[in-house]
Amino acid sequence: MVNQVFNNSALTGFNKNKNALTPEQLKLKQACTDFEAIMIRQMLEVMNSSTKFFGKGFGGDFFQSMFLDEISKQIAAQGLGLSKNLYNQLNNTANNTAK
Repeated sequence: MVNQVFNNSALTGFNKNKNALTPEQLKLKQACTDFEAIMIRQMLEVMNSSTKFFGKGFGGDFFQSMFLDEISKQIAAQGLGLSKNLYNQLNNTANNTAK
């Protein structure tokens, strides 16, 4: 089921034209993906606050934090659509102000 969501053509179209992008556009795309990862991590943190999957204390908090960071990066790499929309908006704004 997860693969069905991640293989959605509307979501994967964002990653297809990597070679056609300028270095500035690649940096903007990466920044948008990183921002999406931060937003996803915040959502996961709130959702996960009710459980202590890794136990209590410093060790559990440390590993839980690392786990949430990696999960959010993986979800953002596949894309939920936020980074694509943000990139398109910022890229259009940059192109319009440059003219």
